[in-house]
Amino acid sequence: MEAPKGLGMIKAIFGFNLKRGKSMAAYRKSFAAWRAPRILANTIAPTGLSLMWAVKPAIPPGHPKPVPVPYEGFTMNWFSSGEDFGKYADTPLFKELAEHGLEWLEGAHGYLVDEVVHWRAPQPIKPGELVQGFKLIVYASRKPGMPADAFEKYYREVHAPLARKHHPAMIGYVQNFVRSPLMGDSPSVDVITEMHFHDRTDFKQHFYLDDSSPAIIAADIEQFMDLSSVKCLTVEEIVYQSPV
Repeated sequence: MEAPKGLGMIKAIFGFNLKRGKSMAAYRKSFAAWRAPRILANTIAPTGLSLMWAVKPAIPPGHPKPVPVPYEGFTMNWFSSGEDFGKYADTPLFKELAEHGLEWLEGAHGYLVDEVVHWRAPQPIKPGELVQGFKLIVYASRKPGMPADAFEKYYREVHAPLARKHHPAMIGYVQNFVRSPLMGDSPSVDVITEMHFHDRTDFKQHFYLDDSSPAIIAADIEQFMDLSSVKCLTVEEIVYQSPV
């Protein structure tokens, strides 16, 4: 198994909802024509940029309907360091982007995270085109009383290899450990996980390795995660600039 490729990349993750009367199709068009080009041409620009939007939920066989993450979409912005993100936030463009957001968005919450890539989907990413398959975005917090460093160590070193074994349909797995909220009212969360799947048929048929997998995964999650905190959203994605 290849080693995780973190904690070398800082990422800003924003979850958002659109104003009433604004459609995701129109926002995607505006993002492609106006927002993404300006972000990537800025004097201080992210090293990577993507837009995700909610689609029909993908629910593992036998699972109850998950509690949804309360957003319609996400943007992800990669930076080489937290210092670079700070410089980006100080540019004149940042205010212009905020004003553009006021036109489109009802609300948003954001987090600065450390990205840990355990493995990525094998297919190439073409800037500006729909990424093959879909992702589950999972928000979660650590078990009450568990130190943050112990939570991260367990999730990275114990659970990730178990997930790779027992979720054979998962073609990409990224853990984003929250370092700080980017808005004062952002709800508390410890990790935002990305689980990438090739298609819904593969997801339904091969989400678990065998009949023993659900119990094994559930028992392991109970060791480190607050189950009441888990929220999930199924998304599709366009990457406008790949960070790798």
